[in-house]
Amino acid sequence: MSKIPYRICAFLLCGFLIPPIFAAEPVISPNVANQLQSRQRPTPITSARAAPGVWEMADFEEFATTNNPALQSAVQRIAVLEGRWVQEGLGPNPNMAYYFDDFGSHNSGTHNIEITQEIITNQKLSRAQNVVYQEIQISREKMEMEKLRVLTDVRVAVYKYISVRQKVALYKELLSLKRQAFQAAETLCKSGEIPRTNVLALGVDAHQTEVDYITSQNDQEAAWRQLACLLGDTDMEPVVVDVSLELSVVENSWEVLCATLMSTSPEIAAAKAEIERAYKQYELEEARNSSDITLDGELKFDTDENTMRAKVGVIFPLRVRNRNQGNIAAARSEIHVAKTEYERVVLKVRSRFADVYRNHINAKNTATRYRDQIVPYAAEAMRLVESGYKAGQMNYLDVLTAHQQFTEANIAYIDSQTAFWQSLALLEGKLLSGCLGE
Repeated sequence: MSKIPYRICAFLLCGFLIPPIFAAEPVISPNVANQLQSRQRPTPITSARAAPGVWEMADFEEFATTNNPALQSAVQRIAVLEGRWVQEGLGPNPNMAYYFDDFGSHNSGTHNIEITQEIITNQKLSRAQNVVYQEIQISREKMEMEKLRVLTDVRVAVYKYISVRQKVALYKELLSLKRQAFQAAETLCKSGEIPRTNVLALGVDAHQTEVDYITSQNDQEAAWRQLACLLGDTDMEPVVVDVSLELSVVENSWEVLCATLMSTSPEIAAAKAEIERAYKQYELEEARNSSDITLDGELKFDTDENTMRAKVGVIFPLRVRNRNQGNIAAARSEIHVAKTEYERVVLKVRSRFADVYRNHINAKNTATRYRDQIVPYAAEAMRLVESGYKAGQMNYLDVLTAHQQFTEANIAYIDSQTAFWQSLALLEGKLLSGCLGE
């Protein structure tokens, strides 16, 4: 069998190199490529372990954004789409076929080499990349949404942990006072100075406070475990928290906060990007109505006659039935769906904002009233009762009642402070929460 001539090898080489040159469309659209490369790719998140010491809110936020699995998933979803973006810009590979006829003859036969290359027309590759690019933009907004959910949940959990820890201290102090009263009453009862019914009443009151104290301790442990889950480290031991519940003096009006939310909400931005993606999909489906071209080149070398023949052909489909009209109609409808969804998201965000803003204002007003009036009044009443008891003008039950009122006022004050900061965390987090799902 004769060797294939060098001209055939040259033809093979041209078959691989020339067809891609015929494709006028670039593999990657320059505009989209520049926009994609100009954005910093999300850095993969690495795990971190909790460090001992005093933690501020910023420490909790940094730790959570490093360890929370919701953000890990969001980063990987963007990486998946970036891979798809690259793949959509890659044109089809050339195909080559080799045939040899008349195997029974010696040093004779016919060598046939055929190379085909499909040429993608009407910028379908770059248009497909544009669609994926918009999906990347949507995923970036969703990643920002996940980050805000994480930060909001962590802030809410930190404020909850601080509040229950302060309640534990209040119940502990009140329980110690009631136990002392109960022990003193038992001593007086044994000497016949007070009836047994007073002792029993003090005992019931002390046991009820002990139940509240134990419940608050369990609440504290549960609040820390929930916070540890949000931080992504379930084995994390409690740390010293340096976060205050004192009210903030910064206050913005409804109009300012609402305008800021409408312009910066990633929910709204994602819905707007979905409209753009729908338009890009429509452009792609319109482009797919045009026919792609297949170049067909064949080289035949006859060793008997020592002749070589070549032929070149062009193959293109006749679009008499399938003109992609179904996908075009579907893409046109998707634009309308995306627009109405955008309007729905805007209304949903405004509705949630109204609810959260109301809770925030109510919590602020309540906390201010407790701070400026109720708690000071309860503290003054407790001091007067204690002074009257020392002067012999009041009994110990009056002292306990005053301490009970003071503790209840402080607990209500703590609850209102917590509600204030938790609602503020929702406002700062663009109303987004629930990073771990339902």
